[in-house]
Amino acid sequence: MKKVLIIIVNVIIIAAILGFVVLYSGFTNRDSYLRQIEHFETTTVTMEQVTQNYLEGEQRICDVWARYINNRNMSMEEAVAGYGTFTT
Repeated sequence: MKKVLIIIVNVIIIAAILGFVVLYSGFTNRDSYLRQIEHFETTTVTMEQVTQNYLEGEQRICDVWARYINNRNMSMEEAVAGYGTFTT
């Protein structure tokens, strides 16, 4: 009778440990998944800001060239033909 009671208690302890491990790994897995989503969102927002800054810089360059071409009263052909040879 004593052996049966010890076996039952051991089985209960093992089941409790297995239950804890399963729950803990589930919570850890979910936490890791949520962190990956957060990192992805952060990376996406950062890349959006980098792209926006790049495009704003390129827009400034286009505005400078447009001002230069308009101040010189250049035609479209003159502007295209002289690209790279402009001097300020």
